[in-house]
Amino acid sequence: MTTLEVQLAGWDDLDQLGKVIAGAFFDLEASEWLIPDPGWRKAIYPRFFQLAYLLPGLRTGTVYCAAVRMAAAVWLPMGDPGVDPSPDPAFEAALEGLTGPFHKNFVEFDRLLHEAHVAYRDTPHDFLGVIGAHPTVWRQGSARALMHQHLTRLDEQGRPSYLEAANADLVEIWAKFGYQRTDQTITLPNGHQMFPMWREPA
Repeated sequence: MTTLEVQLAGWDDLDQLGKVIAGAFFDLEASEWLIPDPGWRKAIYPRFFQLAYLLPGLRTGTVYCAAVRMAAAVWLPMGDPGVDPSPDPAFEAALEGLTGPFHKNFVEFDRLLHEAHVAYRDTPHDFLGVIGAHPTVWRQGSARALMHQHLTRLDEQGRPSYLEAANADLVEIWAKFGYQRTDQTITLPNGHQMFPMWREPA
């Protein structure tokens, strides 16, 4: 099996990876609840993923890309001493300006994610904010390569990690990487469920 090359992303990759992740997440159940109108979703999503994940990842975390920058993963450090977990007013204002009539959905989504994650917030760990590949490179091993790159590093550091499985089908997939479900379930107002998962280092 060919191993895909994984590279650290840089600031020049911001626009490309925003589009890639937006494409990967476009049809997920949570996405359809956040922005029901596909036209609005197409317009907002690339900039949303830049704002909420890629920019923080490039500043303080780790952003990887693979498959000729058609796949990406963003890891964010959590719970470390000296890291201020309080909301950033500038981010909140930018999010409201970007999401407009759908802002209330994003606020509720963030509240639900935070509520599920709070038990681990004071434990130093890395949070897999997003991982995704553009549909044109699905099932070509990019996600596995991206996960292997960072999990190897976390195992060497003895550092745990956290993610949210976007649906029930993904729980089994993430379990293959050593993740186990927590005692929390995220239930969106439309009834869709997501599943927080935790991994102790191997």
